[in-house]
Amino acid sequence: MPLSAGSPASERGVAAPLGRGCLCAGPGANGEEWGRICGGGVAGGGLRYLRRVRRRLFALVALLAIGGAGCGFPGMAGVERPPVPTPRVVSQADPRYDGTTTVMPSGATGVEVRHAEPVRPGRRLHAVYPDVPGAGPLTERLKRHAERQVEEFLNTHPDHAPTGRGTPPAPELNVGFSFLALSGDLVGVRQETSYFNGIEEGVGARDLWYDRRQRQVHEPAALFDGDDAVVAVLDEVRRELESRPEVRLERLKKTLAEPDQALRAAAFTRDGDLVVVYEGAELGTGSGAPVAVRVPKAKVRNQLSDLGRRARAQAALPTPPMMPAGLSPVPRMPTPRAEPVPCHEVSCVAITFDGGPGPETARLLEVLGRHKARATFFVTGAHVSIYGDLLRAAGRAGHQIADGTWSHRDLTRLSPGEVRAELDRTRAAVRAATGLEARPVRPPYGAVNARVAANAGGPLIFWTADPAAGRIGGGAQEIADRAIAASGRGAILVFHESGPETAAALDRTLRVLSARGHRFVTVSERYAPRRMADGFTYPERRPAPPP
Repeated sequence: MPLSAGSPASERGVAAPLGRGCLCAGPGANGEEWGRICGGGVAGGGLRYLRRVRRRLFALVALLAIGGAGCGFPGMAGVERPPVPTPRVVSQADPRYDGTTTVMPSGATGVEVRHAEPVRPGRRLHAVYPDVPGAGPLTERLKRHAERQVEEFLNTHPDHAPTGRGTPPAPELNVGFSFLALSGDLVGVRQETSYFNGIEEGVGARDLWYDRRQRQVHEPAALFDGDDAVVAVLDEVRRELESRPEVRLERLKKTLAEPDQALRAAAFTRDGDLVVVYEGAELGTGSGAPVAVRVPKAKVRNQLSDLGRRARAQAALPTPPMMPAGLSPVPRMPTPRAEPVPCHEVSCVAITFDGGPGPETARLLEVLGRHKARATFFVTGAHVSIYGDLLRAAGRAGHQIADGTWSHRDLTRLSPGEVRAELDRTRAAVRAATGLEARPVRPPYGAVNARVAANAGGPLIFWTADPAAGRIGGGAQEIADRAIAASGRGAILVFHESGPETAAALDRTLRVLSARGHRFVTVSERYAPRRMADGFTYPERRPAPPP
């Protein structure tokens, strides 16, 4: 399935009127709330404040920055969450794109992860996009692109719905994102799409830039000072690609024929060089891997527009701290229990979650705390920095944080190095956010083989029941009823964090199962005192199947 090439002309230069918002809070009300969250009163009910922490954090940033004075900044009309004036981020060089600078937002930025994929039983489909506060036109463009990719995938593969582990590689679509800039008045987002149609695969990227000054979304061509500058940059790209033996010249000529379509992904390194990215299929390389072309800064310096100069300056910023000191307290939540549960003597059920952390995580933590239940969160690494505050809260409450891979791709189609990168990047992000080790692994879609097992670096955790599997149009009660019916001693249940009905289903499930005498434990507690073996699948404790 080819990637959608570019965006329709009707989407270019989208602009929308902005309103004015004020991010001020009185020191009395805000200080009282913060005291409840950070002080001793939390153990008596601070969970109800968890969902407000991120919202209150915006107010604290403004309050400390202005000392209680008035404030004002642009915000999208009708958007409830105002932009943060000076979000703090951590920048890094992305080796997949020849050192292009990407940034990892902290919880202070107010970014939320949204899912674009519908519920489709057995589909290898994962599509997310960022909801950026104060950048409504950008968020809408990102949403539409992700939804178009999903629609095209489902139309192309209407009947293929593989289930069960050990099945051959099936059609897959994965739409993710990374930030190229997220500070001051400039936001840059790279949407990354990987696909597999059962025979061929590919990875593509497209960039969008949002200028808060102009309140407008721009394509990468806007980084350059007019059409002549775009042509000059593409000439440099052409000369570099013509020297690569894997590039087919006729495909290269076709790809670069229309300058306004030939720059779908272009960003900067910390040194100021420009990196332009193409899909391998566009250049006839015979590989699904993206092709990155670096143009030295000296050859693009005079071609940049004001937007391009600002984007390059953002990429060159030194790495700031993750958050300003004292502005990211983790709400202290009551630990469900201190004593270990002897699962060899009592009936234990392991509650697990996939696809988070995300906007629903706070509600799930609240429900778990109310029922004194511990659970295991198999997190998507790309989301960890955005929701690091909630993940730290989960760890402090006694929940287990485990590895759900970085981008939720089918690991069986990746090389050993790519498998390790998907898992190791997630573990590093979890370690940085929580100080915890995410050793257990949940392979996306239950897809595993011997190559994945050999590079997992931890036990491979599956499930005895997925209550949401096969659900189209059902609700919380249906999911809960399935979970209850499938729960017995030693059961491992999986819930999906992206579902808005998950918290209600979880609440009903825990209430009924608790009344029946079940205890709720993490995956590691489920198998204690034995240590789960690396590369083995659980709950059966079997070696992974061959490729």
